[in-house]
Amino acid sequence: MSSDTLDAVSYKLDRFDVNESRQGPPSFGRTETTQQARLKSNGVLATDITDHFITAVQQLDAGHIVRDHNFTLFESIGALEIMDRKMDSGYLEPGETIQDDFDFLRDLLAEEVIGIIDQLQCHEDEDFVTHTHSISLLENVEITSVLEFLEETIYLVKSSNYDENHKSALIIRLRLRIEFLRAVENAESIKIALESKHWINLKSMIPELKISAMYGTSVPSAFSEKLQRKLASTVPPRPTVQVLHEDALNHFERLCLDAFAVVETFIMLFQSRKPQPSVYVRTLLQHYIFTENSFLGRITMRQFIEENLAKTVLPTHLLLDKSNDEIEVPSDYRYKIAAQMENFRSRAAGSYLDMLRAFCQNRCRIRRALCHTILDWDNLQLDAEEIDRNLQSLTSEDPRTDTMVSADSIWPYPLSSWAYYYKICQMEWIVQLGFELETYQPIEFASMYWYLHYLASNRSHLIEQINCFIVHSYHAAQKEGKITPHSHHEFSDALQFINVTKISLAATRSLASGLSSLLTALKRLSLIQSAPQPYSNDGMRYEVRMKPFFSVNSPESIPFDNFVQLVSQPEKSVDELLNFAMKSIADAKKSFEALTKLTPKESFCCGSNESWIKDVKKSLKACILASVTVFTIAEAFKASKVSTQLNLKVEIPKPESSYHYWWIVPTVIPISLEK
Repeated sequence: MSSDTLDAVSYKLDRFDVNESRQGPPSFGRTETTQQARLKSNGVLATDITDHFITAVQQLDAGHIVRDHNFTLFESIGALEIMDRKMDSGYLEPGETIQDDFDFLRDLLAEEVIGIIDQLQCHEDEDFVTHTHSISLLENVEITSVLEFLEETIYLVKSSNYDENHKSALIIRLRLRIEFLRAVENAESIKIALESKHWINLKSMIPELKISAMYGTSVPSAFSEKLQRKLASTVPPRPTVQVLHEDALNHFERLCLDAFAVVETFIMLFQSRKPQPSVYVRTLLQHYIFTENSFLGRITMRQFIEENLAKTVLPTHLLLDKSNDEIEVPSDYRYKIAAQMENFRSRAAGSYLDMLRAFCQNRCRIRRALCHTILDWDNLQLDAEEIDRNLQSLTSEDPRTDTMVSADSIWPYPLSSWAYYYKICQMEWIVQLGFELETYQPIEFASMYWYLHYLASNRSHLIEQINCFIVHSYHAAQKEGKITPHSHHEFSDALQFINVTKISLAATRSLASGLSSLLTALKRLSLIQSAPQPYSNDGMRYEVRMKPFFSVNSPESIPFDNFVQLVSQPEKSVDELLNFAMKSIADAKKSFEALTKLTPKESFCCGSNESWIKDVKKSLKACILASVTVFTIAEAFKASKVSTQLNLKVEIPKPESSYHYWWIVPTVIPISLEK
């Protein structure tokens, strides 16, 4: 195109007036003859399709969807965004300007400053990533400069002639910023975080913040959503969530408590808190798990795994003897043992860390992550079996015979047993989290509690095998006079761990089997009925629930037909099911009571004993409620044999309404009293 042509086009555009020769839109469906389009191009024949288009549109019903396979979903969403206030961040109302009218240079009253600071606390946190939004944010500002500026501001406020109430309100808010910045800065190092008390100091400031909030005045014009239209983001802007100031401070107080407890509380119990810790605290926990090339900033990954092995399967064992690392002769059996153990540690470290990191997510993601980690642990178990076989020839260990465990001789497979133990633990957690997250329908509770009982039984059998080898090793060392104070301590810890695990497993197995029998009886009595499922059946639901476990080699998957028989127990009557449920729940109650009597050292919950005991007591309450439910149903069933009518109504509570999120106990309401 020539420069003269460009100048001519530019001249016409400059003199163009949108109001010039404006005509109203043609009436819809008019029959006037339209002028033939006069487009000329080599090889192109222009055709006016207006009449054809109008005729086609008139044949459509109102609201009829016109679908074109060439018009993609991405393009359709793009079309919806334009001129829609909810989707189009650049949309302006009539008379609205793209810039705000707020004057940032005007002087603010003290109460307005207090109001703005308090309003900032009410806005939800945004995961602001600078490079994805093409915007910089305090890149060259050091935290020390910010702290100095805040200290200087406090000095200026103190020397001002403001009202004393306003002064105190401003100073406490500035102090809060200083303390919060220092807490976040020190949070990167677990050693400094353990020594500092910033989170507790922050919590102590909150009551004064609540009291002084009355001195503030809200300034709505100081906040605007128009900033979002300047961000290079493909996500539509979210509406601003209005949070009450008191609710925001309560949330901040909970964050301070969680952040203070994050390094002192066992991960699983910490993550089970309700409401769940905030994203920042969960990220902090994940950062602390393995930081500065050590676990929790204290011990190396090797020490951590070896201590865990010693406490579970290998107390005072040759495989964990550190002197093996000093042998440099390749033909020496100790050199080969050290090489095999290093191979196992390097393989197990990633799996163990992934399992712990999974618990730093929210509850939904924990369950989803565990469904993946059990496959990795299944492979780890297979690798560990091969290493165990290699080590058997080096340690010259013989098989053990224990008729209480098995009629056959049992070979020691300590490393694969360790991997198998934690794999089953994760499988149990997946099932239990399914109840907490309302994954299962009430009609499926009986089958899932039975499967939980099945997993716990497999882990119990494994613990008996491990106990057999540890007791034999202890007696052998005692006979040979090799028991030292250190080895005695390791054997004691391992045997105590097995004892606690046995009690815990007995409680889980008994309560799970009791609830399964109870729910099966309720299903037979038609007190629990499923909603219509036109697009699924029991077999399809079984495949969905067991999908995470089908790829696992052990425990073996149960065929659907056998599973149905095991859960429904057709050979037992309703009376027998209820009697079995009563006995199982009573056994579970005894086991949970035994757990509550353990000291923090005996239960291996030092630092988290309070949370652990609270969790056990919730399970104990679930046992008591289950006993009452079984007794009520049993009495009503006996009476129904005379009156032929069971005047009961069963309700399945939500997890948040239950005593424990993992133990959903049905409640029974007599129909005659239900008014």
